[in-house]
Amino acid sequence: MASNKTVDLNEFGTSSPNSEHPGVLRRWCKSFALSPQVVSRVAVILGALCVIKLVLLISLRKHVQELHWRVNLDTLSGLGVFSFYAVAVVLVGCLFQFGRQCQAVGVRAVRAANATVLVFSGLVIFLTFHEGDKNLVYPVMTGVLKWWQLWSYLSLNLFFRPPYLAVWVFGYVAMYYVLARTGRERHVLTLTAVFAGLYWVFCLREFMVRRDDLWVVLLFGLGSLFMLQFARRPFRAAWLLLPAIWTLFTWFLFSLGEVDLANLQPYFLMLTGCLTVLFVAATLMAKREGFLNPWLNLVSFLFVGTLLLSNAHYPISINYNNLLGFAAKFPSYFLGELLVAAIVAIIAAVWLRLRATGNLKWLDLVGIGLIGWAILDLRLTQLMGVRLGWDLISFANDPKMMLKMALPYLPLLAVVMLAVCGAYFLAVRRLTASLNSHGFVRESAGKQSAGWCLLGGFAMFAVLGAVINKPDNVRGQSVFRFVQTSPVWRSAWKPTLSPKEFFQESQALGMPDWRRPDQAREDRPRRDLNVLLIFQESTFNQHLSLFSGDKETQPELKRYQDRMEVFPNFFSSFASSIHARFAAFAGLYPIQDFSRFTLEPVPVKSIFELLGENGYECSMFYSSFYDYTGFRSFLRGRNLAAMYDADTMPGANSSERVLWGLKEEAVTRAIRQQIRKHAADGKRFFLTYVPAAPHYPYDKTPREFCKFRAQTFRDFTPLYLNALLYMDWNIASILDELKETGLLDQTLVVITSDHGEMLGENGGPFGHGWRITPELANVPLIIMDPDRKGYRVNANVGSQVDLLPTLMDTLGLPLSPGELYQGRSLYQSTLSDDRPVYLNSYEDFAVVAGEEIRIASRRDERGHEPVPPGLTSQIRNLGAVTTFVESNQAGPSLSIRRFDDFQEGLLRNYARYRDFLLTPQTSEVTLRQP
Repeated sequence: MASNKTVDLNEFGTSSPNSEHPGVLRRWCKSFALSPQVVSRVAVILGALCVIKLVLLISLRKHVQELHWRVNLDTLSGLGVFSFYAVAVVLVGCLFQFGRQCQAVGVRAVRAANATVLVFSGLVIFLTFHEGDKNLVYPVMTGVLKWWQLWSYLSLNLFFRPPYLAVWVFGYVAMYYVLARTGRERHVLTLTAVFAGLYWVFCLREFMVRRDDLWVVLLFGLGSLFMLQFARRPFRAAWLLLPAIWTLFTWFLFSLGEVDLANLQPYFLMLTGCLTVLFVAATLMAKREGFLNPWLNLVSFLFVGTLLLSNAHYPISINYNNLLGFAAKFPSYFLGELLVAAIVAIIAAVWLRLRATGNLKWLDLVGIGLIGWAILDLRLTQLMGVRLGWDLISFANDPKMMLKMALPYLPLLAVVMLAVCGAYFLAVRRLTASLNSHGFVRESAGKQSAGWCLLGGFAMFAVLGAVINKPDNVRGQSVFRFVQTSPVWRSAWKPTLSPKEFFQESQALGMPDWRRPDQAREDRPRRDLNVLLIFQESTFNQHLSLFSGDKETQPELKRYQDRMEVFPNFFSSFASSIHARFAAFAGLYPIQDFSRFTLEPVPVKSIFELLGENGYECSMFYSSFYDYTGFRSFLRGRNLAAMYDADTMPGANSSERVLWGLKEEAVTRAIRQQIRKHAADGKRFFLTYVPAAPHYPYDKTPREFCKFRAQTFRDFTPLYLNALLYMDWNIASILDELKETGLLDQTLVVITSDHGEMLGENGGPFGHGWRITPELANVPLIIMDPDRKGYRVNANVGSQVDLLPTLMDTLGLPLSPGELYQGRSLYQSTLSDDRPVYLNSYEDFAVVAGEEIRIASRRDERGHEPVPPGLTSQIRNLGAVTTFVESNQAGPSLSIRRFDDFQEGLLRNYARYRDFLLTPQTSEVTLRQP
C-alpha cells in the first residue's frame, strides 16, 4: 500500500511564496514601455468607466431584469449538443487531474476526496430524477408526499427504468473492490472520472437543451482544469468571493423589481443553503486530510455545476437558472470598458516608443473625454431612457434645436466635468506615487498565477455573455455604441444595397410598389370613429369557437357576432410576441433579432403616429411589463399619450399578480374607466389593449372559468381553454362598457392576436417561437365596423403587416407618403391573389401564396440555396372555418435567407430608402424598368 505521509503540494514546481520576482506583469509593461504614469492613467480611466457602467446598470435595472429574468423554453441546438459533450470531456479531465494530485498526498486523502466527489455526484443524480415537471424533493417540501414514500419512485429509477441506477452502482462497487484488492486504490478517482463521464453522456442527455447553463459550467470547468494542470501556486479561497459578490449584486438588483426574487422559492433556498453547507464541510475536511490545494482548484466547478444542474423541475426553476447564468456572465457589461482601456494603453505604448520623452497631456485629455462622454451617455439615459448614439443625433436633425434643448443642462454638466477633472488628476497622482513607492508592479509568483487566472476567467465570461446573452440597453461602451450606430460603420460592417438594387430586390421578393403607397379605395370618405384594438396573446383559430374551435370558448363575444366581419385566412408574421407586435403596429416584417427594431428603433411611422397626426389620443394598456423584450424602447416616441403596464396600471397595487404581470380583470377595469373618461370628454381615441393571458403557465384563472379538466399528463389544452374563456369574458366586458357609454356605435373594434401556441397534445412540444404549422400560424382577425352591421366572412389572405393599412383604409385616412409599409389593406380591390406572404419563426418559415401555404426549416438552408418545402397545404374555407389539406404534389423550393438579408437591410437603412423614395425625379429615373 502507498504511504499515508502528507506532502505539501506547494513545493511542486515553484519557489517560496515570500520570494519576490520582477513579475510577468512588470516585464510585460516594460516591454511595451508602460511607465507608472501610463499605468495609473489607464487604471483611473478603466475604474471610472466601470463605475459609470454600474450606475447605468442600476438606473436601467428594471429594463435589464425584464429582459433577462423572463425566459422562453430552451430548444435543442448544435451549440447545446457541443457544450454537452465538452462538459463530459472537461469533467473527466478535472477528476483525473484531481485524483493525480491527491495521489501525491496519500491513499487516505484519495479515499476522502473520492467520497466527497461521490456525495455531490449522487446529489446531482438524485435531484435529476423527476416525475413530469417536478423533481422528487419538491412534492415532499410541499407536503404532497412523505420522505419514506419516495422509495416507490426511486425503485423505478434503480431497477425498472432508465437510468437503471442499481446496475451503475453495482458495476462501480465491483471495480472499486478490484482496485482495492490489487493495491491500486490510489487510482479510484480515475475510475470515478470514467463512470461520471459515461453516466453524463448516456443518462443526462436532457441537459442538451440547457445550452446557456452548459456553457457556464463548461467555462468554470476549463478554469478548474487549467488550474489543476498548470497552476504553479494554489488557488486562494478568497478569490472565490469575487464571483459570489457580483452574483449577489445581480440578484439584489433584480430583486428590487421581482417578487419571486425578493421572496425566494423555499426549494431554491433549501438547495442553495444545503450545497453551501456541504461545500464548506468538504473544504474543512480537505484541509484536514491534506488535499486542500487541489480541492480549491476544483471546488468552483463542482459547486456551480451541482447548483445549476440540480436546480430544475420545480416552478420557475428555469428563471432562477437563467439568472444564475446571467450573473456568471455579468463581466460582459465591462468588456467594452476593458477594450477601451487596452486600446488607450497600446496607443500610449506606441507613443512612448516613438517619443521616449513625450508628455502625456494628450492622454489626460483622452481620459477626461472618455469619462465625460460616458457621463453624458448616462445622464441622457436617465432623462430619456435611450443611450447616446448616432441615431439619436440624426433624429434631432437640427443642431440648433439640439443645443436649445440641452442648454438647461449645460451649467450642471460644466460643474460635473470640473469635479471629474479634479478627481481624475488626484487619483492619477496618488496611484502613480503608490506604484513608484512599491517598486511598480512587483508581485509574488503566487499572486501572479491567481491574478492572471482570474483575469482570464473574467475575460472568458465577458466574451460568453457578449455572444449568447440577449442584447439590452446597458451593454456596450458609450463610444463604441456611438460609432456602431453611425451610417459609415453600418455600411462597412454589412454592405448596403444601392437604392436601385434595393427596389429591384423588393420587386423580386413580391413587395408592394412603394411608388404608389396608397392603393386602397379612392372614393372612401374620412370617418370620425374611435378605435379599440385588442391584440391578444397566444390565441389562434384552432381553439376559438368563432372560427375553427369545436369547444365553446367565446360565448360572451358571440353576443356581438351580428356586428362582426371575420377574416379566417389571417396569419401571424412571426411566432413571437414582440415580433408580431412590430409587424402589426409598424406594417413591416420583423427579423429574428428583435433588438434591431426595439433597442435600435426603425424610423417608420407606426399606427400610433399615423392616428395621432389625425387627431386621435392614443393609449395602451399592457398586462405584462413594457421592459420585457424591449417593448418600451419600440414604443418610445410613438405618440402614445398614456402607457400603462403591470407596474403602472391604475389600481395595480391592490390587484393580484400572476407570473407575467396582472390578472386581466384589473386591466379591463382600468380600460373601462378610461372609456368612461373618453365618453365624458368627447375626444377621439385609439385605445390598445395587449393582455398577457392566455400565456403559459395559465396561472390563477378564476374558478368560474375552469370548465375543462386535464385528462392526460403534459397536455395543457384544458388549462389553455379555460384561459380563453377567461379572456372572452374580459374582452366582452370592454365591449359592454362601450355599449353602456354609448360609444359602441362610434367605435371601430379590431380583435386579433400575435401567434399560436403548442400545448403538448399527444406528447408533443409546448410553447411558441420556433415552430410553424398552418394551424399555429392561423390567428384571428375580427373587425366590428359600426356602419356595417351584420355577420360577414372575408376570405382575403393576409398577415399582421396588413393590419396597419387595413385600419387606415377603414377609417378613410391616407398613409404617409414615402413610408415603406409592406402590407396592403385587406379591403383593397386590387389585392393580388398570388402575392407572397412571409411567415417566420426562429427555426421554421413559411410562404403563403394564393390558397397555398408552404413550410420549410431554416436548419435545412445553407446560404441562399433553396430547400424543398417540408409541408405544402391547400387553404380551404367553409364559412369562418379554415382547414388545411396537405398536398401530395411537390411544391417549388423555398429560400428565406434572401428575404432575411433584404429585410435586415430595409430596417437598418429605412430612413435612407424612404428619403430616396420621397425624391420623385431621382426615384423615377433610377427605378425605371429596363
